Amino acid sequence: MRRQCYRAIFCLVTLLLCFSCSNDHRLVSPEPAVTGPVPVSSTSYPFNAADHSEIPRNLSVFNYVEEEYIISGNANVYDYDSEGDITIKTPDAPYTTRILIRRPVDKSSFSGNVVVELNNPTALYDSVTGMHSCFPSTSASMPSLRERPV
Repeated sequence: MRRQCYRAIFCLVTLLLCFSCSNDHRLVSPEPAVTGPVPVSSTSYPFNAADHSEIPRNLSVFNYVEEEYIISGNANVYDYDSEGDITIKTPDAPYTTRILIRRPVDKSSFSGNVVVELNNPTALYDSVTGMHSCFPSTSASMPSLRERPV
């Protein structure tokens, strides 16, 4: 089950980091390092954890679990040149971010749907607004990602 979670995280991160309109296959970033799930205690838990959010949710009531993973690696920073083509602005820039996964405890109850929730850092911290809109009736996995740097 952990291997499937790592594969899902890798696919999601790869899609986010490698999205490009260019046909230049050299623009693909290497596979990131995934650490986790990060241990949770009563004094150390993920920012925006379901049970510590504005509307607290006990995910175990819904047979869900919440796990935080740290993703790090190197990726290219892209920009557009004067002709509108994508160019590499900064090659191999180091990054570290986190992904908060909410998923069914029992993998056989997973519907196969993944609802991606983008955390908005406009207020200089991750703001989660959509977690409860389809949760948990869809039996989906719900990764929560920061949409841009703070």
